[in-house]
Amino acid sequence: MNKTKKFFTTLCFFLCSVMIGICFSGCFGTSKPSDLVQLPEAEYKKQCQTYQYEDIMRYPDKYNKKLAVFKGEVIQVVRQGNEFQMRVDVTYNNYYYTDTMFVFYTQKSNENFLEGDIIIMYGELRGTQKYTSVLGSPIEIPRIYVQYIQLAS
Repeated sequence: MNKTKKFFTTLCFFLCSVMIGICFSGCFGTSKPSDLVQLPEAEYKKQCQTYQYEDIMRYPDKYNKKLAVFKGEVIQVVRQGNEFQMRVDVTYNNYYYTDTMFVFYTQKSNENFLEGDIIIMYGELRGTQKYTSVLGSPIEIPRIYVQYIQLAS
């Protein structure tokens, strides 16, 4: 009986993971805006500011095209060639991160990002990203096109 329960638990986890990946990977059809800010790295990072997640969610148009910097934990990575789409939690609450952002990033070297990595990302806010959860519920979170990213030390 114990082996059967373990098998079904593993099977359910696997199927849920596949469904999340299918729902999430459908966002690769989203094209990168052609009018993203292009600056040398030092100048770009200097212009980035920190913003509160709740403010961005409440007033996405107010923060559209603003350069921003966030530190957060990668909770999901989907990669297609040199294009990354990640979900990153950006609000630290003493022991864990919350408040998910949808991140688009084009790889610039051999870096790779894994679930659980703590990263610092510099990018341009662009409204919200809508997608559907595994259970069919609509989800809407802030979207950022990241130009520079690094593992936090």
